[in-house]
Order: sequence, then C-alpha cells, then structure tokens
Amino acid sequence: MFWHPRVDTVIQPLAPFVGPEGPEYDPIVVWDTIKDGVKDYLDVFGRPDQVSAWQEARPYVAAVVDA
Repeated sequence: MFWHPRVDTVIQPLAPFVGPEGPEYDPIVVWDTIKDGVKDYLDVFGRPDQVSAWQEARPYVAAVVDA
C-alpha cells in the first residue's frame, strides 16, 4: 500500500514477492497512473494560465488574492 508517493516513484513488486516467471505486471511510474485525471480536472476547472503551465510542463503557483 502506498500513501501519496512522489509522482516520480516507480511502483513494482519487491524481489521476494516475484515468482520464477518474473513479475505479473510491469513497473509503473506513479505519474503515469494520475496524469489523465489531472488533465481531466484541468479541462473542467483549470484557468488558462494553469492549463498552459500543464501543457508546457512548467510549475504553476496561483497568485494570492485578498478577499
């Protein structure tokens, strides 16, 4: 079980749990499991500056606004 691993974390079975045939599944990077959900979220709720940052692989931090 993983609880919010970093997005660059590779998930794969530990060697003691792999049988002689090898692992049942290929290793996967956490980002590959969540990136479509992030895109779907931005398609609905994202502001243009957020979407462009996503498309250009730039970090995005929203400006703080006084309420």
